[in-house]
Amino acid sequence: MDKAAIGIDWGGTFVKLGVFDSKGRIVSKYSYLSEPLTNPDDFFNFISESINNLRKKYSLEKAGIGVPGPVDTGKGVIYYLPNIKGWENFPFKKKFQKKFKIPLFIDNDGNTSALAELRRGKAKGITTGIVFTLGTGLGCGLIIRGKIFRGRCSAAEAAHMPIVLKGKKCGCGGTGCVETLLGNSYFISKVKSMPGYKKSPVSRIKNMDPYNIYQAAKEKDRFALKCWVYFGKILGRFSSGLINLLNPELIVIGGGLSGAFPFFKQAMEEEISYQAMKPQSQQVKVVKSRLGKDTGIIGARELTLEK
Repeated sequence: MDKAAIGIDWGGTFVKLGVFDSKGRIVSKYSYLSEPLTNPDDFFNFISESINNLRKKYSLEKAGIGVPGPVDTGKGVIYYLPNIKGWENFPFKKKFQKKFKIPLFIDNDGNTSALAELRRGKAKGITTGIVFTLGTGLGCGLIIRGKIFRGRCSAAEAAHMPIVLKGKKCGCGGTGCVETLLGNSYFISKVKSMPGYKKSPVSRIKNMDPYNIYQAAKEKDRFALKCWVYFGKILGRFSSGLINLLNPELIVIGGGLSGAFPFFKQAMEEEISYQAMKPQSQQVKVVKSRLGKDTGIIGARELTLEK
């Protein structure tokens, strides 16, 4: 049987699983809705079914996972997940390894996405960079001195930096975080309050999400295009603070919403040019990830090599 490693990308909307051969090539991949898997028992039942099926074909040697929240990467304990309740102080690594008898390597999903970009994406070879993962929330990973930055906890939780004095309550427990401006549900809430919404075709969409706004922008809907300009300005202003702090060479935009990059790129770059200090603003490039929807699973597999 072929030897293989598993990479798991756990997001607020989808759980993705990829199987990699010894040369790092994806040989199988699966995608599941996250909503039915929020309970730990349900999640591990899903993992069990998938892994048992894979073992019929592959010799599974190790697994890596990126989770959407702060974790103890050594002990493998999830402290909590801002957008998914019920995982407080959960010993994920211990339970996984006991159940499946293979080593598990665990990190924050922002870090695994950044690791994918550093090893196999647009950030390969750079010294200092920022990787944004635009999805249910705003994931962020930092590359410092050519390595993924980790503090005592797993991640640089840039999305939970408070930037509004009297802002909305965030899933992390704070208020006014940048995620309360750019996270999926918060962005849609803003869209519905913007001038012109009721006259736009998007106002007639039930259960609207950012993907609908993206599709409308592709059809050159003026209101949808304005929504992405707003998105780009906020992301650009927030990026400006990180640029002043870190002086990065590169900002990589990935995640499920990265398809909308052409619609917010100009606004983001203009805001950076206006807000960030010179020469820092002139030394950074903003690019879209080339790894697409596989970024998270690639990063999770790369994590097993890093460790």
